[in-house]
Amino acid sequence: MIYALIGRRELGKTTLAMYMARKFAKRAVLDPRGMIHYPTAERVHTAAEAAEAVAEMLDDPRVSEVIYHPTEDDLDLAFQQWAAGLKAAALEFPDATWAIVIDEASFFDLNAPSFQWLLKCTPRDRVHVFITAHRPQDVPTRVRAITDHFLVFSIRQEHDLKAIRDRNERFAHVVSQLDGRDFAHWNDALGQLQVNRHAESWRVSLQP
Repeated sequence: MIYALIGRRELGKTTLAMYMARKFAKRAVLDPRGMIHYPTAERVHTAAEAAEAVAEMLDDPRVSEVIYHPTEDDLDLAFQQWAAGLKAAALEFPDATWAIVIDEASFFDLNAPSFQWLLKCTPRDRVHVFITAHRPQDVPTRVRAITDHFLVFSIRQEHDLKAIRDRNERFAHVVSQLDGRDFAHWNDALGQLQVNRHAESWRVSLQP
């Protein structure tokens, strides 16, 4: 499954993404801002370390989460190398069920071939990808086209609302009326819309 979490700063996109991803036993997290910490997670700083750690995680029941906080100067190249490592891990462990989190998608080119392979060639019921972004346009059209779930916080800018309206008129209207940490959940497969107005049900600390 592919989940896009979209909205302005400090409304809870990353927190919600991690809350959902931690429903799965294994998580590979790309954390460019160094915001995400978890006591039992393995934290790495290069794409090579991340590739090795993710493969170990999928093979070792004692390891549940790998957080990659890149130190490379070229973040997009780091993303491409990280995605290539995830692809290799997915091929090595095709039966694994795990979550992938990409925080702040605007830093990266999500059209990278290895990442596209992960989105399109892994089993939808086993590999769950969570992408956070400030604007719909930060998620490329070819990714939005195959996204299963959109979780969108308050949006007021008309050009951003247009991208939501292209998917569903009512969805855009609801998003434009949201306040605080309320978010709208659009299930694209079912064409269903729900609103969550209970942030206390999912807000957990990103710090230990």
